[in-house]
Amino acid sequence: TFVQAGTIPLVQMQLTVHSGSASDPEGKSGLASLAAAMLKEGTSSHTALELSEQLLDLSSMIGVSASLEYSSVRLGSLEDKFGATLTLLSEMLSSSTFAVDDVERVRSQRRSSLLADKDKLSSIGYKAFRKLVYGDTYAGRDGRGTLESIDAVTRDDLVGWHARAWIPENASIVLVGRMG
Repeated sequence: TFVQAGTIPLVQMQLTVHSGSASDPEGKSGLASLAAAMLKEGTSSHTALELSEQLLDLSSMIGVSASLEYSSVRLGSLEDKFGATLTLLSEMLSSSTFAVDDVERVRSQRRSSLLADKDKLSSIGYKAFRKLVYGDTYAGRDGRGTLESIDAVTRDDLVGWHARAWIPENASIVLVGRMG
């Protein structure tokens, strides 16, 4: 979908695949979320730092996320930098390496985040509410996973999930900007 809007030379794009944490296999909750996080961790041509530096040089941003029902990447750039930013995004989607060291670093960061949530009243309440309303279904689980489930996720799981989810038949794109 293309939406012509605004007068400022900015472009916003969201690419959504209709696969999220609801598709995480039993015992591996957090798979979709970890796979999304890995998109920014390096490709066959660029390290995570190089990707970040190139985005900074372009004054552009690429964000990734996974929710219950979908995963998405968001791109924001100046109109004249859109092509170069889109090229980086394409590289991230088509040739992410899921390098073992990067997987372990992202897993460690996720562990730290999950451990920190054990002391946050808002997180405790949110998890209790979801468990009460949705029980032990996929909707009742934390899409970021648990300490046990993220340890069960392998590099092969991440690569496989990515290959199944990030395909054209499963995707929608919305592009908004002046496009004039």
